[in-house]
Amino acid sequence: MESSQKSPDHATQDPEVGSTQVPNWQIVTAFFFGAMFLTAILVLVVLIPNPTPAQFLVFRIVISLAAAGIVGVFSGYLHVQGQIAKWAIRGGGAFAVFLVVYFFSPTLVESTAVRQECTGDNCEQNVTVNNNYGITPEDHEKALKKREQEVIDRLLNTDPSDRLMREVLEKEYNAVTAQLNNLEASYQAELNSRAQAEKALQEIKDKLPQSQADAALKKFNEGDKGAAKELFDKVIEQAEKTSVLAGKAAYENGQMAEQEIRYLEAKDYYQKAVQFQPDNSTFNNALGSILYDLGQYDKVIEYFQLALASDLKSFGEDHPDVARDRNNLGGAYDSLGEYTKAIEYFQLSLASDLKTFGEDHPQVAIYRNNLGGAYNSLGEYAKAIEYYQLALASDLKTFGEDHPKVAIRRNNLGLAYDSLGEYAKAIEYYQLSLGVFVRVLGYEHPSTQTVKENLRLAKLSAEK
Repeated sequence: MESSQKSPDHATQDPEVGSTQVPNWQIVTAFFFGAMFLTAILVLVVLIPNPTPAQFLVFRIVISLAAAGIVGVFSGYLHVQGQIAKWAIRGGGAFAVFLVVYFFSPTLVESTAVRQECTGDNCEQNVTVNNNYGITPEDHEKALKKREQEVIDRLLNTDPSDRLMREVLEKEYNAVTAQLNNLEASYQAELNSRAQAEKALQEIKDKLPQSQADAALKKFNEGDKGAAKELFDKVIEQAEKTSVLAGKAAYENGQMAEQEIRYLEAKDYYQKAVQFQPDNSTFNNALGSILYDLGQYDKVIEYFQLALASDLKSFGEDHPDVARDRNNLGGAYDSLGEYTKAIEYFQLSLASDLKTFGEDHPQVAIYRNNLGGAYNSLGEYAKAIEYYQLALASDLKTFGEDHPKVAIRRNNLGLAYDSLGEYAKAIEYYQLSLGVFVRVLGYEHPSTQTVKENLRLAKLSAEK
């Protein structure tokens, strides 16, 4: 379906139709309000650097209207034509400017408090690496900002109709933002990733010409990850179809790409790793996890099932890796809306790790939190609260008051009480959660802003 519209702020018509004289007072008024709105947006950007999704939508609309109002005073003609979702759309003049600014600006994906935790193969890594591999925290921050700009540029240049690519880029943008908001942990994760890659380089160097391996290691320890990637790529290219070494090389390149927030590249390497070693649970988990991050939940289950089958064969029932695999499957089913199946897998994970670790262990708290989330989605709020309370009590013993996990548990309890209509209790938990996030992560952190919005909405509901 095609529609043709004229902007009320700018009455210039297509050249072949003719032109209409616009009164001067309309031009001045449009320019004045456009400039005023644009100034207001610039002030708000400074005051609210991490807007909520609703705020961001309003910002986009207002700045699009402001731009249209400002250009309405200038002569000349701009024509745009394209497709948004299933609609063909065409516009000229100020309306064309509105379309360009609104539809070709990067969008934000709503950020929510994490409910499914530890869905990857390397969850809860707390290893401290002493070697800085030639990069400082400042270097790491600079690399993240460069990646952030790359993602923004690609978003600006990606056709709005290419929804899949835009979704990937939006997820990458959110991931970069999350790392920039938690630089200390992000830097440590980068060092962990490099330590793992160095270990893999040491393992394969005897299989390669010594000069090549030594040169790659030297460059790698000076901060050049590209040298390691090139070496791993050579191993992959020269490998046979079932090469264990090539599988490891592909996996390591996938790990580095994922750490750099290049999700499609990471997925390609993990797929190669699985092709080389189809029964490797680590590789299947890595591929499943990146597909999970990309929102491809229907494909995730296949690889998590393969990882589970492999680990059951290797370790038997009550092993942490088997519990992890089942938790991953629970997370995938939960994301697909199959909450009963999700609960089944979460319960198996919980029962196993209770035997392995006992009551007050962080992993046990994670599985209880995930069970609470699944019951909350089912509308069984009393059960959700029961599991959230158990997770909170455990994490308070493990981490103390001022820890993000404790804040997450309290936010989730707030959500459950909110759903029950018990707004006073919801507000109490939101306030406790918000206090921790402000103290630990700062006022502008996305998690802080999410809980702040939850609190605002609960207060509004309580007033009705």
